[in-house]
Amino acid sequence: MRRRLLPLAVTGLLLAGCGAEEQPTPRPSPEAGDERRNEVRGPGFTTEKPRGFTGSGGGGQGGGVVLTLLGPFRASERFPPNITVARTAAPASSSAEQVRGSIRTQSEAQGGKGVDALPDREIDGEAAIGVTYSRSGPGAELTQRTYAVVHGRQLYTIASTTALKSAVDGEKVLETVLDGWRWVD
Repeated sequence: MRRRLLPLAVTGLLLAGCGAEEQPTPRPSPEAGDERRNEVRGPGFTTEKPRGFTGSGGGGQGGGVVLTLLGPFRASERFPPNITVARTAAPASSSAEQVRGSIRTQSEAQGGKGVDALPDREIDGEAAIGVTYSRSGPGAELTQRTYAVVHGRQLYTIASTTALKSAVDGEKVLETVLDGWRWVD
């Protein structure tokens, strides 16, 4: 049973691209003297919304896609940049490398090419692992970067998907989301 939970979380994130109609409410940063940041809330976290992106809550407190952020559409790219966050119960006995292997397998099953590990990092104090790859999307070649992190008993997968020719922008917007991430318990 536990081994089936991780592929479900990763599959939900890889297939994601749309959220519900509901818009999260931006909140100013609580830090005095800080510029007002656009923060969006998901179940168990808040994060910074990259400039030009709009936010949409997904699956609420349950599992699956819980947040979708859509970037500005550029007709030349034929695909709007997006950030998706999925959440599911964390497998009880998976190492970081097992999680990375599951993400790699799911990425390849979805047509991912050139699947490579991203540098390990922390997301608000929790160890996170990631992969990057390219794939064909609707009318465009895409780059996807995915990080997975366990907090409490939840596995969060955070992915940036952009048109291949705007890959640098995708890296920057993912960094904005990951650097702005705060756990809300």
